[in-house]
Amino acid sequence: MADKGIGPVFWLREETKALVSVWKEDFVQRELQSGSKRNVHVYRKIANILEKEHGVLKSEKNIQTKMKNLRAAYLKVKDNNNRSGRGAKTDVCKMQAAGDRRKKHRI
Repeated sequence: MADKGIGPVFWLREETKALVSVWKEDFVQRELQSGSKRNVHVYRKIANILEKEHGVLKSEKNIQTKMKNLRAAYLKVKDNNNRSGRGAKTDVCKMQAAGDRRKKHRI
């Protein structure tokens, strides 16, 4: 699963759902919250689970980038919705909202 660095990597909706479902797993959350700045081993585990259980082939770097982008989009919408006078945005990946419901999850 080496990242060839050739152009952007596109994620299908089902692939993103699979990623979020693995991301919400307790063991993933524990490892992400361990305080380590280098989480390559976590992304490798996620890549292995995605491949074995969901048939999704993505590199560790692809997964790291997608998680970073999902988190940024989610926080942007959440921030917008918390400001008074602004209409609520709901166009961000609704799957991320599940993580917000369980405060222990690192989004």
